[in-house]
Amino acid sequence: MSRVEKFGRKRPLEPETKHRQRPTDTEASAEIAAASADLNGWQAEEGELPSRRDLYPSHRYKITYWFYRVLIFLFIMLAAGLLMWGKKRYGL
Repeated sequence: MSRVEKFGRKRPLEPETKHRQRPTDTEASAEIAAASADLNGWQAEEGELPSRRDLYPSHRYKITYWFYRVLIFLFIMLAAGLLMWGKKRYGL
């Protein structure tokens, strides 16, 4: 015996006319194409908008540049420190 047979439904079934059916892939893609066409039409009327990359440039290159510079500096300091420690310890 299933749960529905044992306890019944929480809500009565809605008629098929009220229930919205899921759109097919072709209908969904048509809706997306229509929405993008409306957006492109608006941009054409108002003037071309700059890309987000132009408005908000990334600082990734600057951060990467400084990250590698710091790594090189730390490596040089480590090498110099080890050389000084070795010279002091072993008297070379």
